[in-house]
Amino acid sequence: MTTLTLNHHPMVLATVNRLANFVSLAWFDLIAKRVRYELDVRSAIATLKVLDDRNLDDIGISRSEIVAVVRGRTF
Repeated sequence: MTTLTLNHHPMVLATVNRLANFVSLAWFDLIAKRVRYELDVRSAIATLKVLDDRNLDDIGISRSEIVAVVRGRTF
């Protein structure tokens, strides 16, 4: 006689596999969003660094504040 446990039940295994795929996809999505955010931040920093001091003064920041302002650490 064979004992069927939840670990060996096909429906349980399929559900666990789907859940594992969902969790791994969720982590991948989170990492992808973070990478896209970081690329956007770096692009904004590069764009602001190209501006001259007069243009930066017009928008209210100095050259030394660019990184902090873009990253949300305002003074």
